[in-house]
Amino acid sequence: EYVDRELARHWEAEFWSDMAALNVMAPDVITRVSEYVDEVVGFIQKIIDNKYAYESSGSVYFDVAAFKSSGQHVYGRMEPWSINDQNRVLEGEGELGFVSHKRNPFDFALWKKAKPGEPSWPSPWGEGRPGWHIECSAMASEILGFPIDIHSGGIDLRFPHHDNELAQSEACFDKPQWVNYFLHTGHLNINHQKMSKSLKNFTTIKQALDDPLIRPRHIRILCLINRWDSEMNFTPGVEGMRQAIDIDTKFMKFFGFVNNFMRKTSLKDEQKWRPQEQKLADAIDQRINDVHMALCDNFNTPQAMLALQSIMSEVNTYINETSEGHIRIPLVQKAATFAFKMMKVFGVVVGDVEELNYDGGEAADDQKAIEPIVDCLANFRRHTRLSAQKILKAASSAHNGVPPPAAAAAAGVSDTDGSVKDLAKGILCQCDSLRDEELPNLGIQLEDRPDGYIWNKVSKEQLLAERQRKQEEEDQKRKQKEEAARQLAQQRAKKEAEARVPTEQYYSTFKADEFSEFDGEGLPTLDAKGEPVSKSQRDKMRKFLVKHKKAHEEWLKSSGGGGGAASAAAAASANGNAPGPASSASAGS
Repeated sequence: EYVDRELARHWEAEFWSDMAALNVMAPDVITRVSEYVDEVVGFIQKIIDNKYAYESSGSVYFDVAAFKSSGQHVYGRMEPWSINDQNRVLEGEGELGFVSHKRNPFDFALWKKAKPGEPSWPSPWGEGRPGWHIECSAMASEILGFPIDIHSGGIDLRFPHHDNELAQSEACFDKPQWVNYFLHTGHLNINHQKMSKSLKNFTTIKQALDDPLIRPRHIRILCLINRWDSEMNFTPGVEGMRQAIDIDTKFMKFFGFVNNFMRKTSLKDEQKWRPQEQKLADAIDQRINDVHMALCDNFNTPQAMLALQSIMSEVNTYINETSEGHIRIPLVQKAATFAFKMMKVFGVVVGDVEELNYDGGEAADDQKAIEPIVDCLANFRRHTRLSAQKILKAASSAHNGVPPPAAAAAAGVSDTDGSVKDLAKGILCQCDSLRDEELPNLGIQLEDRPDGYIWNKVSKEQLLAERQRKQEEEDQKRKQKEEAARQLAQQRAKKEAEARVPTEQYYSTFKADEFSEFDGEGLPTLDAKGEPVSKSQRDKMRKFLVKHKKAHEEWLKSSGGGGGAASAAAAASANGNAPGPASSASAGS
């Protein structure tokens, strides 16, 4: 028993660790059936006392017939069409589903007699353990009483588990309506197959989060963009999370974007609304209402997420179309604050709403955290300043009549430094290096914009992994482009090789393995087996030769003449064919 308990505690701890990683709130009460056995036994005894259960050979069974005939209870409300399906009814009963000492094969076990070596507890009916369904009813009723407002679970538990829970709970209290609302979640599919132990196609949360590009909030977003009561497909790896990652990136950039403008924009600027502000305000109010209506519609989180993304789009459009200093920050802040609050309600973010701190991170005034960033920027400024001074000195000297080489020497610019243009390119390379190499190593994401820039504090590992992914995508695109260019060049070479061949030699050159005789026009008369070529086939070939003749004449013009047998042999070689025999028969042969 100790070993079983320790094993259970181990995997329970793993579960809580996974839930904490996904920012799932802890429950108010943790119920373990091993700690509620006395309550389970008492619950079963009440059902027996109410004449809805019976003991047989050390086990206790629920009397389905007695429950159905009571006049105040209904059995099988979750799936009425399944109550007569014996396979479904017995699927959770195991070996006890087929024992002979039950009154009815549809009766299910409330207490199972212990077998040698099994964990067991004492009861009025002998050593045993709770049945599958009874533990849920007993523990839930002990904590929440009767009735329960909301009961959730997977759609596969609707019958027989939830129907049996309802029956035994209502039998215990001898009252109808133990649960007011059932919320049945859809299945999780892996690569479009139901996740199951037999297929060994399951992915653990820890495995999913091992990828540096996948963060806990990506998994939450994936759930949010799928209906809770429908099937959800998950493909392990980054590509399976691509939509969620892209949505997350949009939110992160949006809140960073708004924060940048809030830091740079003063409320001292004019605040009177113009038509564009009224338009934005109306759009924001509409989207807020859309979110509310979506959640009232059976918790339609996919629709709510679309409305939140629309808020971002409306605000981005407004900011991009409004010059700096004329942006009405309070209106923008209203939209961003609502979007952030909803993402916090959805458990995606844990940061402070007032700071719109989407990605969390360290405090801005943490000296140790900002020292490497300041050093990086200071070093960049030093190199940029020196390069700029050299350019200015060289330009000034050239303007005063000093020849360019002399001006460069006077400015301290050596021959290896190159021209002013090269120096400017060097400065731009330094700027790119800061943005793409140095800042990501410090967990800073910098993005250039036409009106300036925005930056965000992001996980260093995430940025580096994202940079690697982009590099791999660029390498793949480059390889695809090179392959496309190679194939295009190959096709052009093939067309040119074919165009070199005179029209009357085309089929004997390229189709020598398909035909054995050709007429004076070069058209095949006999196939490889010596059978005559049909008139319709020859007509098609003749039409093709008309097109080929034009191509050959164009080649002759571009090449300045030439051709003949040498061209035919070369073309046949280029196309992998040996030259066929010369025209050996006329049409009348």
